[in-house]
Amino acid sequence: MKLQSSHSFRPVRSSIISLLGVLLCLTTAFPCLAQQDTGKLPFDIFGEAIDNVQIYEHLKNNAILQKSRQAADAPDVIVQQLLDCKKNSDIRIDSLISQPLTKPEDLYQNIVKSTVFLGQFYDCGKCDRTHVSFSGGVMISQSGLALTNYHVMQLHKTGTTEGFMAMTYDGKCFEVEKVLAADKTADIALVQLKAEGHKFHAAPIAKTRPEPASEVRIISHPAGEFFTLTKGEVSRYSRMRSAKRDSSEKKPAWLEVTADFGGGSSGGGVFNSQGELVGIVSRIRPLWRAASKTVRNGKLVDQPKYVEMVIRRCVNLSSIKACFGSGELAPQESEPQESASEGEPALATP
Repeated sequence: MKLQSSHSFRPVRSSIISLLGVLLCLTTAFPCLAQQDTGKLPFDIFGEAIDNVQIYEHLKNNAILQKSRQAADAPDVIVQQLLDCKKNSDIRIDSLISQPLTKPEDLYQNIVKSTVFLGQFYDCGKCDRTHVSFSGGVMISQSGLALTNYHVMQLHKTGTTEGFMAMTYDGKCFEVEKVLAADKTADIALVQLKAEGHKFHAAPIAKTRPEPASEVRIISHPAGEFFTLTKGEVSRYSRMRSAKRDSSEKKPAWLEVTADFGGGSSGGGVFNSQGELVGIVSRIRPLWRAASKTVRNGKLVDQPKYVEMVIRRCVNLSSIKACFGSGELAPQESEPQESASEGEPALATP
């Protein structure tokens, strides 16, 4: 057999080197591809410190990857489901499988593991980059059911929504497959993630609501400060009156808490001291002191308006349970206080 000259291998060698270069670029652009075979997590939120930038970049890169894989009409289908679906699904609340808290010292890890990023990626129309707008959500079943706000699942206000996605605490990303129940007035949505056999860490839903002065904790992502834990108490339950004085429409009650949250916290879970889900972060209502005149150093000066305090409103347990079909009955609850609808409007926390 005649041996070939070593020169004949050069094109093959060059092709291999080029292919390795392409793979290196792909694993750099999409960390999830690099992690696929090693089993290592892209970040460790239980490590020394949470790296906001690393988490954000991983989230954005996976959004780009999902965009290349999903059907072109995927976001339109999800939004139409949001508009068309009923307030309650056919799923029984007593059929959910979750991870109840076994040791008090595991409370933090339990509620963090059930917390997800949930939101959308979109085209701003001004550049060729993919942008992400993510809030929160809570896993409530091992099979991929998650709760978030209705307003989190709406189309982007200024850009063009290109897809909806969720990411778990360990960096695994999942497409939002379907909206199963939604209530715009109560600001809640029940969605199914495309689990593909993945077993999620799910939070148990409480059987009874927390009463005023009960301790609560919130895990959310305010302004890109991911997995921020705040602690407070239940302040009260309130119900907004309709703007029409003669209206008989009964608005859902809000769970109001003293635990802090802000923009980006929407969809975050409100948990009791047993790690059970009792609410979902929704909106704030700043209470303003009107502009006035005041005396300083013997002179009359203008005092600009300022925020005196902030009312923090969450979806309550009854609205959560209303997303489900027959099953465990919600306990009777006392009537909440009513609040007037006039004044500064409540602001959703996107």
